[in-house]
Amino acid sequence: VKAGETVPYIIALESDMSLEDIANGKAGSSGGKGLAERAFHPEEVIERGLKVDLHYYLSQQVHPVISRLCTPIEETDGAKMAECLGL
Repeated sequence: VKAGETVPYIIALESDMSLEDIANGKAGSSGGKGLAERAFHPEEVIERGLKVDLHYYLSQQVHPVISRLCTPIEETDGAKMAECLGL
């Protein structure tokens, strides 16, 4: 890997849980592993049949952006946005 090169990765879990349960955080926030241990190349996710950690993406990638975008809208707050995302 050279400086400035992009390395594709997906945060995923080895789990028998449904994607809905994972999205709802029932696998725990990390599935018992650190972030680096859950980062896989996209091809490895497919080959090993891993499941995308939807809870990670909803809570760490989607929720913060939606909360910032909705800040100017009256009667919205981070907690309400989290509830709508199932967090």
